[in-house]
Amino acid sequence: DSEVFSMWSYVTHYGNWTAPQGWVPGAFADVAHKNGVGVSGVASVPWGALKDDWKTALNNMSNSASVREKVAQFLHYHGVDGLGYNSEFSTSDKTLINNLNALNEKVHSYLTDKGNPVAENVWYDGTDINGSINFDQGLGDHNKEMFGDGQHIRTTLFSNYNWHGTPLRTFN
Repeated sequence: DSEVFSMWSYVTHYGNWTAPQGWVPGAFADVAHKNGVGVSGVASVPWGALKDDWKTALNNMSNSASVREKVAQFLHYHGVDGLGYNSEFSTSDKTLINNLNALNEKVHSYLTDKGNPVAENVWYDGTDINGSINFDQGLGDHNKEMFGDGQHIRTTLFSNYNWHGTPLRTFN
């Protein structure tokens, strides 16, 4: 029912939680774009320690420049504006984190180079860069690595739905 969604003027991005990573129905993406709203499928990585199947999947789509290019091309072809992560997992695998950051950089730069005005990658602020849950920390220094400096690009950060009690902070 995307054609009758009446809230387009109130949203800047629509992360489709029922769509697998990188897949959004074409008609839905078209309507969202007509309303200036970016779309992404969401990788709903299960809560807890990162399981081997997810680790393998995330590494397979991010571990080489040629694969990262193909992921970006796939997203562009299907009208998807970036990758979204429900990142309530936890990993100390720095190689995986670096691979995902490289993938996000590639997706963002590829989509931007193709003229996509809403290219973005979405990360859940309930977690830190390793996916460890860190609720109600607000916007602060722990987000620097996620927002990026040209090396780690995530252009959208979504807050915990139960966010309360901590005022917004600024980067030092």
